Amino acid sequence: PKTFESITDDDGRVLVWLPYSSADSAGEVPVYTLLDVLDDRKGQGPSRWTLRFDTAAYFGEDKTFFPEVTITFRVEEGQHYHVPLLLSPYSYTSYRGS
Repeated sequence: PKTFESITDDDGRVLVWLPYSSADSAGEVPVYTLLDVLDDRKGQGPSRWTLRFDTAAYFGEDKTFFPEVTITFRVEEGQHYHVPLLLSPYSYTSYRGS
């Protein structure tokens, strides 16, 4: 799978997804964008996406019950969704936004 990373702004929104690149076996670093991934998926139907939130970095390692929150969801081709994460040190919830 392709991996991207980002940091939320002061309103808790992601403005830009950056490619997370690691060296492959040839020592080259692959560079791709989120649009590259979406273009490659055209015509393949629904896709599965995973968002992983480093909540320990936000609250502090010893100040949260959930050091990481992972949300996996399905997206129909041609659609886009907002995936809000409502978070406190001891609970979280998410839902499909518009």
